[in-house]
Amino acid sequence: MKKENQDENKKHFIILKKYVPLFLFLVAKSSLVSAQFTVNKISGCAPLTGVVFSSADEGDWDFGNGTIAINTDNGSAIYISPGEYPVTFDDGTNVYDTTITVYRNPHPTITGDTIICAGNTTNILAYASSGGTLVWKEIFPFTNPLTVLEGTYTITETDANGCFGVDSITVKANGFKSVADTIICYTEAESILALESYISYLKDDTLSSIIGGCDSIVTVYAIYKELMPLVVNDTVYINVYDSLIVDLTGLVTSVNAPFNNALQVKVYPNPASELLILEVLDAGVTASYTYELMNVNGQTILANGSLSSNTNTIDISSYSGGTYYVKFYDAQQKMVNQAPVVIRK
Repeated sequence: MKKENQDENKKHFIILKKYVPLFLFLVAKSSLVSAQFTVNKISGCAPLTGVVFSSADEGDWDFGNGTIAINTDNGSAIYISPGEYPVTFDDGTNVYDTTITVYRNPHPTITGDTIICAGNTTNILAYASSGGTLVWKEIFPFTNPLTVLEGTYTITETDANGCFGVDSITVKANGFKSVADTIICYTEAESILALESYISYLKDDTLSSIIGGCDSIVTVYAIYKELMPLVVNDTVYINVYDSLIVDLTGLVTSVNAPFNNALQVKVYPNPASELLILEVLDAGVTASYTYELMNVNGQTILANGSLSSNTNTIDISSYSGGTYYVKFYDAQQKMVNQAPVVIRK
């Protein structure tokens, strides 16, 4: 009986000895499922740089921005444009994923007169593009509009994601620099005669200047080394252009440029007194675009204008004389460009 028990125990030991290693191997194999990866930041403002990925195991990475890394336990990536980027890591057994979010930076804008008579002031107005917080550089407390003398003024907009954008405007006093590098400001009567003397200074770059006494404004434009024929309309204004060509992609606003693109708007006459015309080549392309007319104080004079016709007319006969801005918006109500216009009375 005792021998039978010993034989039975020996049999159980042999069975246990045979199957225990297999049981331990299965436990060890199941532990591989815990392999994952870490990333030092999953969101940020464009461009998002210094994004570092790491894992305890080697594998293949797809960073979602068009770059990959093969058979490694780490990697890094740069994300230039706003958007969401799916990232995957394949360790040979499992595939893990996450999403990197890149936020768009705000684009604040400043409007207002950029030329003033020496010693005078003007108002400039800042706009937030995404409802962020606006701060003037080195100007406290914050006021908007801001009354300024000549100089350069910078606005910073910071949004809820901590992203920021900057815009600047330079306000210049009227006059030209002489050979002696001094500012000469002409009286109204002298300004027309002075044009010939200073024509040689209007050559290397696009120039938009105002010369005249403190009681008048005489506008002179020279574009790309070409001075247009001068037409004296009255004792206050000198016209040297008749139209602005506005690019709805937000790239260019030029004087008398070629008008040959469906995403251009021709704004004329400028200066204007009775009617302002916004002309497009193909209303089918621009039908989703809108415009508004705003004065230099940031007040909207005309809202929700449509570019749904090839010729769009604005009656300005009842508006006060001065500088205004036509702002253009795309279908998402994002401002894509603006054009300064003068209403003359």
